[in-house]
Amino acid sequence: MAPEANTIISTEGKYTLRYVPGEHVNTAARLVFVGITPGQNQITELYKALRTALLAGRSDDEALRLAKATGAFAGKVMRDRMTAMIRRFRIHEIISATEPEDIWDAGLKLLHATSVVPHAAFKDGKMFNGPFAEVLKSRLLRECFEQDFLSTLPALAADARFIAIGPTPQDALRWCVENRKLSGSQVLGAFAHPSGSAGSQVSYFIGKKALDEFHPGDPVLKRVPWLNRERDKLDSAVKQILGAG
Repeated sequence: MAPEANTIISTEGKYTLRYVPGEHVNTAARLVFVGITPGQNQITELYKALRTALLAGRSDDEALRLAKATGAFAGKVMRDRMTAMIRRFRIHEIISATEPEDIWDAGLKLLHATSVVPHAAFKDGKMFNGPFAEVLKSRLLRECFEQDFLSTLPALAADARFIAIGPTPQDALRWCVENRKLSGSQVLGAFAHPSGSAGSQVSYFIGKKALDEFHPGDPVLKRVPWLNRERDKLDSAVKQILGAG
């Protein structure tokens, strides 16, 4: 049985929340990636790394730190696509990293990875993938957002830069700015979601695939207006910080 199988925190109608050992907060982080909720691959890697660290005699706090460093956007496809976007938009330069790959160093010293709903949220048995408005309407999801995401923001550096991974985290960060939980200057914008199930939207987002290369029925085409808008916003934000060079 998977270690997370019996870790239900609570349920509310069609929603279920399962504990994920990702509560470590990297207070020294210069960059913060915000997803919707931990995915299954991330959950598996977090538990695997946590078990390994505890069996090696690490303290609970150290085990949680190591688990987070291993599980954050885990998987070669996910991290390769994240790295490609970091390179394309020069995000590493904003936080004074030499190369994009430096963000994934062994200790994740530069990065804090988190989610709008930091514990694993499910809707009707499937990983939650709804809009931020739905998070706010659900007592269970909103409490997790408030207690496990909002509560961590004061611990992060005032000049940490935030990037949303997709539209739902983007709306959550906008809410945070509107409600004075973050300053507008901290939020750089949004990345396309890098999961393998997201098709070639990252390739389009970073300019590696042209619009006329898509098959007419490709679902990525529905996301093109959002992708175009967010690419332009990121370019503008980065140019303002780094200059035109």
